[in-house]
Amino acid sequence: MEKNINTLISDRRKELGLTIEELANTIGVNKGTVSRWESGEIDNMRRDKIALLAKALSLSPLTIMGIDENLDVSGAVARGKDILKALCKDSSKAQALVEKMRVTEDGDVVITGVDAGSAKVIGHAFRGAVAALDEAELTGDSSMEIVIS
Repeated sequence: MEKNINTLISDRRKELGLTIEELANTIGVNKGTVSRWESGEIDNMRRDKIALLAKALSLSPLTIMGIDENLDVSGAVARGKDILKALCKDSSKAQALVEKMRVTEDGDVVITGVDAGSAKVIGHAFRGAVAALDEAELTGDSSMEIVIS
């Protein structure tokens, strides 16, 4: 589907015979939010809302984000693993865990071969980090540098 992201959501909603209000209610947002998405303002869209919008419109999350679904992301995944390994450089257990990670077509990270307790701890740690990032106030200063050692 090669449409401009500015018209993709609106056109698909209309194809399905949904009003802005119906789509908003399905996703759990207000009408103004859907209107902004239809205007192309998707930069700050939360991952859970992308998934709900994609499901409601019978599209993939990648399509909603304007990403070519045939894009080869294996290089990006490999670079991501390299970054995680560097962050875990002092723990062979953590590095082994990184090796067990894979990314699904939906963009979910799956870690195989871990016990239930470890999976719970890892999940809580990542959800906590994401929640902290969501709550953080951004300064808009793109010259900031973060060093993790």
